[in-house]
Amino acid sequence: MIMDRHMKTPIKNTGTLYSQFAPSPQLAPYVACYWTITREHGEAADKIRVLPDGCMDAIFDLSGGLAPLGVARAANPRPTAFITGVSSTPEVIALPKSPLIAGIRFKPGGAVPFLDIPASEIAEKSVDLDSVLPNFSQLAISLTGDAETPGEMAQIMDRLLLERLHLLPDTDNMTAFAVSAMTRNNNYQRVDALVQDMGISQKKLERAVKHHAGMTPKRLGRTTRFVSAIRSLHAAPCRPLADLALDLGFTDQAHFNRDFKSMAGLTPTRWLAERQDVDFLQYTPFNLA
Repeated sequence: MIMDRHMKTPIKNTGTLYSQFAPSPQLAPYVACYWTITREHGEAADKIRVLPDGCMDAIFDLSGGLAPLGVARAANPRPTAFITGVSSTPEVIALPKSPLIAGIRFKPGGAVPFLDIPASEIAEKSVDLDSVLPNFSQLAISLTGDAETPGEMAQIMDRLLLERLHLLPDTDNMTAFAVSAMTRNNNYQRVDALVQDMGISQKKLERAVKHHAGMTPKRLGRTTRFVSAIRSLHAAPCRPLADLALDLGFTDQAHFNRDFKSMAGLTPTRWLAERQDVDFLQYTPFNLA
């Protein structure tokens, strides 16, 4: 059963609603949240920006027509299901006029036990869900299409994953610990400090993290710090950037600005200004670790 943690965010008062739900406790090591985008009333939102966050998403586009900005949609879009690998670059997505989209946001390393393939194989790209999780997408599309509310869609996705839980291998504790440590302690952005405290070799950590999270530990550390920056900016957009930079472990604001722009494609100031026209939906309150 879905836990009672639920967030609704209207998208620019356009009638499109982003809803987010926590997973069952048994799935918390793997899933950050379930999310839906639906049209409640009026005109639909125009576009959203997706930023690198270390997560992989299984996406069920029930309305069809979901596409990167500037890419032509099919004349007769059909429901599709795909999974997005971890990304190091941002992307602006154009929503269909009447969106009906559901997704599973897996924590870093959380998708691989279900997919049984290395995350590095689908990094920086999207692939058909059935190619990595056979017989899952059509069932999910059918069931979520019959759901009457976003909450029911989330419950269906949760139930489908719970049914597969007994088939999973043991949790990759090494990657889970690395993600948790990097999320909670800026000192562990330095991989040498992390491996020293974990008591393992750097090569062993690199192999595990790349297999399960699809990136190197160094990249994972930058990503978790970037996610912290995004959440802080969303929570307190008027906070001085110099203070935020120091809290996140940067030497100065200029260093912070450069690192942020390399991940977001925009400086922090420009990203804050862009939110007037382009929505961003990944400021999840649920922990990545």
